[in-house]
Amino acid sequence: MPCFRSGVSEIGQGIAAAASLLAVNAIMHALLAGTGSGTDRLHALLPGLLTAAIIGVVNSALSAWSTP
Repeated sequence: MPCFRSGVSEIGQGIAAAASLLAVNAIMHALLAGTGSGTDRLHALLPGLLTAAIIGVVNSALSAWSTP
């Protein structure tokens, strides 16, 4: 059973890493390529920032789950 947990955790961490790269891409796009004032751009990047934070928590949980 530990091998199964480790395998599922590793796959989940890989998916979380890919999703975090997409979230960082969205953050950078909103910050650097966004239109409007600085305040408008900061408001536009909040959903991506929250998504990246949630993905980080999920990745940490998967890492802890795979550790015996």
